[in-house]
Amino acid sequence: MRKTLWIGLLMLLSMPVLVLGQGATTAEFSGVILSSDEMPLPGAEITAVHVPTGTTYTTISRADGRFNIPAVRVGGPYTITVTMEGFKTDTTNDVYVKLGENKQLSYKLVLANVDLGEVTVVASEAELSTARTGAAHNVTQAAIENMPSISRNFSDFTRLVPQVNISENFSDQAYSVAGKNNRYNNVQIDGAVNNDLFGLADSGTPGGQAGTNPISLDAIQEFQIVIAPYDVRQGGFTGGGINAITRSGTNQWHGSVFYYGRWDALVGKGEDDTPVGEFKEHQYGFRLGGPIMKDKLFFFVNGEITRRTQPNDYLIDDTGNSNDWGGAAVTLADVQRFLDICQSYGYDPGGYG
Repeated sequence: MRKTLWIGLLMLLSMPVLVLGQGATTAEFSGVILSSDEMPLPGAEITAVHVPTGTTYTTISRADGRFNIPAVRVGGPYTITVTMEGFKTDTTNDVYVKLGENKQLSYKLVLANVDLGEVTVVASEAELSTARTGAAHNVTQAAIENMPSISRNFSDFTRLVPQVNISENFSDQAYSVAGKNNRYNNVQIDGAVNNDLFGLADSGTPGGQAGTNPISLDAIQEFQIVIAPYDVRQGGFTGGGINAITRSGTNQWHGSVFYYGRWDALVGKGEDDTPVGEFKEHQYGFRLGGPIMKDKLFFFVNGEITRRTQPNDYLIDDTGNSNDWGGAAVTLADVQRFLDICQSYGYDPGGYG
């Protein structure tokens, strides 16, 4: 009886993992191994080594010469080695793979007893990729680090996609994909759904109403924007999908300390020389990653704090205007009395006009 209970408990604990483990968080290598006379070579050993971490992936070509290496780390560089008894070893260096990409690799092996001199393998991006399952755009780590971003949010980088439009009726974090409402998008981080379940925030992420980011941009390794993918791993949206993965440690130590700040004195005056309201925003943090056991165990840690003060478009001033939230029901005296009560308990609720 006790054994049955333990088995049932383990099954219940594993169910949420299966549900949340959706979305693409890795990449894949696939291709074909041929002889010099275009015949498939079964039994060839293909080894892919992720150079920064030393992670090794190995597979064997099938009867038709084709092979697959699923669930590999995103990025690179990789070193791909193809070996088979009786044939010369073929090696390709500096291979990179994007998030969700199925990297196609093809090799022609020559007999070991035939000296053909130097063989150069040149790879190029095809105009039409058979591995793609729909319109998609990858934002790499280099683009995240080099492109300017005011809000340091996903929405700044979605502007790189032609099918994305920033909704003018909402905030600058509300992006419409392929003409759909911004609330029909889906955000996943490391395969876990990270959406605003109540649909209140324009950004579609938790904390969006307060202008906070779901995760520090400095912790993101790469993310992709997918539109109508024919892929069983992608779903839960009819607009666009933001699929992000976080950094990890490598055999080399790496890290950064950053600070970003802006305030009203830096932006000058507004339209018709109208003074800009007083505001300030400060964002600072750090990241650190490295090895615990070389080629085996790594760590990565990130922290970020954002402090923001900005004017409110809505106030209470007894004018009865459209932005006067008090109207006829709440007067300035009522608000001041409420503030006095809060402050008597040591709490500062802020201003109201």
